[in-house]
Amino acid sequence: SSDEKVGTFDTKGIFESTGLGDAIITATSDGGVSGTTDVLVVAVPILIEIEVTPSNATLFVGGTQTFTASGIDQYDESINTGNITWVSSNTDVGTINTNGVFKAVGLGDTTITATGDDSIVGTATVSVIEDPVLTTIVVTPENVTLYENEQQQFTATGYDQYGDPIDTGDLTWESDDSEVGTIDENGLFTAGESGETTISATGDGNVSGSATVVVEAEPTEPDEFKFTGYIRPNQELRHTLSVSKSAVMYVNLTWYGWGDLRLRVYDPDGKMVAESDSDNRRYQEEEITVNVTQGDWKIAVQSKARQWSISYFLKGTLTYVTTQ
Repeated sequence: SSDEKVGTFDTKGIFESTGLGDAIITATSDGGVSGTTDVLVVAVPILIEIEVTPSNATLFVGGTQTFTASGIDQYDESINTGNITWVSSNTDVGTINTNGVFKAVGLGDTTITATGDDSIVGTATVSVIEDPVLTTIVVTPENVTLYENEQQQFTATGYDQYGDPIDTGDLTWESDDSEVGTIDENGLFTAGESGETTISATGDGNVSGSATVVVEAEPTEPDEFKFTGYIRPNQELRHTLSVSKSAVMYVNLTWYGWGDLRLRVYDPDGKMVAESDSDNRRYQEEEITVNVTQGDWKIAVQSKARQWSISYFLKGTLTYVTTQ
């Protein structure tokens, strides 16, 4: 042994450690051939820390939580804790048994202590809070506008005092103006006459949420429309058609005289969405059918004529898409 303070050998080659540190061990034969190895003598592992899991817990009164204690030595390795003694600092909040099972008995906070060998301790905290109760109901959608006789499905979501979702219990739906609209037990609203009403959903503990419904008379739509014009060569003229809801639009363009016209449709953003593709200079009729939505649409006539101005006539219909 290179350092007998670390350890020594007996005649049979048995090394006995005598102190902390490292030494080089050498074995030499009669012929002078030798081999070496290193020996490190370390302190015996001892318990220096206890880790309690979980380190934090939140319970309701009557709830339970099982805690465990793990030992850690000076080398950050696991080690036996020895017998653990469990203690709750506030027994009015909760108690803990010899197996680490905590039971919540009252509101408040307490510290759980696990004590092992050599009085090494680990701790965890417990908060006991009030049971969740329904405090808020949110009705969705919150605001809606309908036409007369249209329907809207409403839903209600409950939240407790901690902001977490909770069952609302049996809901009672009500409209404060049944002339404007009624709502059934499943939250389906049916619009009546024009006006405004408040929809409410009431659950457990008389907790309510509400939404606002505005009912408007269905607007009178231009089911048929007509435009006339006089267009010069290579000119484009646009006519505005205001549409209040989704519809299928049919447009027919007719003209008389020598020359070729194109029929175009532009959406409310100014994008051309349809164009007739006639290339016959003496063609006298073109048509387009296109789906339209609410907004100001442009119906355009574009001349491909080289010399002559042309009188034209536009007519069309809107067939509305009914949504319930």
